[in-house]
Amino acid sequence: MQVVAFDGWEINVAGHCPLALWYVLCVISFWAVQKSNTCQLVYIGHLYMKQTVLISYHWVNNVLRFFTGRCQYLALYPPLFNGAVVYSRASGRFLNFKLRRGTSDVASLVNVIFTEDYTVRSEAHAQFVADRYNAYLKQGLKPLIVDCGANVGMSAAYFGDRYPEAVIAAIEPDAGNVELARKNASSSNVIHIQAAVASTPGMLEIVDAQADTNAFRVRPATEGTTRGVTVSEIVEKFGRERETVPFLVKIDIEGFEADLFSQDADWIDDFDVAYIELHDYMLPGHAVSANFLNVIAPLRRDFLVNTESIVSIRYRDGAEE
Repeated sequence: MQVVAFDGWEINVAGHCPLALWYVLCVISFWAVQKSNTCQLVYIGHLYMKQTVLISYHWVNNVLRFFTGRCQYLALYPPLFNGAVVYSRASGRFLNFKLRRGTSDVASLVNVIFTEDYTVRSEAHAQFVADRYNAYLKQGLKPLIVDCGANVGMSAAYFGDRYPEAVIAAIEPDAGNVELARKNASSSNVIHIQAAVASTPGMLEIVDAQADTNAFRVRPATEGTTRGVTVSEIVEKFGRERETVPFLVKIDIEGFEADLFSQDADWIDDFDVAYIELHDYMLPGHAVSANFLNVIAPLRRDFLVNTESIVSIRYRDGAEE
């Protein structure tokens, strides 16, 4: 498969040749305009149009994938402004998303909803996950989903749509993102927590407040203003107050997985499904994946590569048979 990468967006050229050709021609024309430096206004227009082309491409791609049965979600119009309405084939519901133009919100919508980054793509594994979810419901238990690095609520909304009886703890350190996440994932079964997951409770600080809205990193700081919580205390709290059982954990915390798995990490094997995005590519030479690999390697779990994430699935309670 031939893939063109541009400004963090990936395009399958082989799968969509006409769209790819249109995209490449537009980029070349915009590059020529930029190089001409005729005026600042033209350059600003170039930036706006470049983003418009990228968004339009992904929307057309979404429409094609939906009507060919390769996607469960359909955006009713290109997300060019401050929102999007998405139809879910899985639930028959319409999902409403608020977006901030000029931020990474649209990219998050594309990754989580359009391309369904958190779908288990192996049919056998997907059936096992569905069976585990339904088994908990038959036992009168509420599956718990812990969304570590919830950003603006796209993943919480996705999980809420796919697993409507689950309780979702959406954990995000940035106040602006949490505010938007409350609008994007507003179901009563989603509990938003402004905090960051860590190996021990304590105070943290956001490293670069000017980073992209989907790339905030944290670090320990005695005078920090961001609360650090452990996954263990989240599991214990929700189990006590809402009678939940660990089902799925999603971890996308911009390299802080190095701390998260440095101690008190036995909780990972309590979850049937774990999605984690590793960030060695972002922090070369820091081996931020090492602690996770040391914790997960001895466990009897299956591992799948799923776009940007690794999916780890545990078989238990006789399911191996």
